[in-house]
Amino acid sequence: MKPEPAPELCFVVPALDGPITGGTLYNRELCAALGHTATRVVVCQPGATNLRATLRTANHVWVDSLYLAALPDIAREATARVGLLAHYLPSFVACGRAPQPSELSQEEARALSCVDSFLVTSDYMREAFEPLVAPEKPILVAPPGSHARLAPTPPIPSFGLRASSIGNVVPGKGLAPLLTALAELLVVEDRFELSIVGNLSLDEAYAAHCQRTIASSAALSSRVRLLGACSPAQTALVLGQSELLVSASCMESFGMALAEARIAGVPILACAGGNAAAHVAAEAGGQLVENPRELAAACVALARDPGRVQGRIGRARRHALHARSWSETAQLLLAQLGNLEK
Repeated sequence: MKPEPAPELCFVVPALDGPITGGTLYNRELCAALGHTATRVVVCQPGATNLRATLRTANHVWVDSLYLAALPDIAREATARVGLLAHYLPSFVACGRAPQPSELSQEEARALSCVDSFLVTSDYMREAFEPLVAPEKPILVAPPGSHARLAPTPPIPSFGLRASSIGNVVPGKGLAPLLTALAELLVVEDRFELSIVGNLSLDEAYAAHCQRTIASSAALSSRVRLLGACSPAQTALVLGQSELLVSASCMESFGMALAEARIAGVPILACAGGNAAAHVAAEAGGQLVENPRELAAACVALARDPGRVQGRIGRARRHALHARSWSETAQLLLAQLGNLEK
C-alpha cells in the first residue's frame, strides 16, 4: 500500500536569515522545528520563482502579517487553505491596544477577509482577533518556544541598578520617551546603567534621534549603551548579567524578551501593553506601569534602593519559569491543523 505523502506547509515570510526581529525569530525556529517532523516545509517570499508552484501543492499556506498587501493575490493563487501568520497588525501599534473593526486600515480589513484561518502567538492575540474576523474562521494559537535557561548565577550586585532593554530601536518599542524621561529624572549620584539590544537600521531616523538624545545628555551619555543587533547568544549573556529587564513597548503581541527574562530569572519592569501582563508577576519581582515616564521613574527609584533590587532578583529566580521547547510549539500547531481537516 502506497504511504500517504507527508503534508506540506508553505510559509510566505521574510528571509529567515534576515535582520533579527521577534517575528523572524519565531518563523525561523518554528520552521526548523517543523522540519524535524514528517512535515515538508517550504519557505518563500512574495514574487519568488517557486511561490506559484508551491501554492498549488501545499496543504496549508501561512502568510506573514508583514505581507498584508500580497495576501489577496496569494489567496487567489492557492488551492489549499491560506492563513495569516499574525505577529501583529499596524493598527495594533498605532492604537497601542487591540483595535476595533472600524479602526482597521483598508489593507488590513481586506487581508483579514480573504484568508481562511489565523495563527497567533498568544491568547491575548486570539482574543484581540476574535471581534475582527468572521466567527467561522479558526484562530490557532502556537506560543513561541525558547532556548533560554535560568541564569547560572545571580548578577554581581551593582549597588544601584544594571538594567537591559531588548527590542529593535523602532517607535513602537517606546525607547525615545523612556530616554527623555530618564534624562530629566537622573541625578549625578544615581548608580544606573542601561544596555539596549536592538537593531539600529530598521528605522534609521528614529535610531539617530535616540542616539542624539543619549549623546546630548550628561545624565545618559555615561549610563546608556546602544549595543545594536546581537546574536541570540549575546542577547542571553546581556540579559543574564542584568538586574532588571526594562520594556517600554506600547504593544506586545507575545513578548519574547519578557518570556526569556522570566525563564532566566531576571525581574521585569514593563509598560502594560498587549500581552505584557502575561509575563509580569509581582511574586517574580515584576512590575507593570502605564507609560514610559512611569517606567523611568520606577527605574530611578529602584536604582536608589539597591536592597529592593536584590529582593526582586531573589523572587525572580525563585519563580523562574521552565522553557517551552520549539518542538512543543511545532507539535501544538500540527495538532490544531489536524483538527481543521476533521
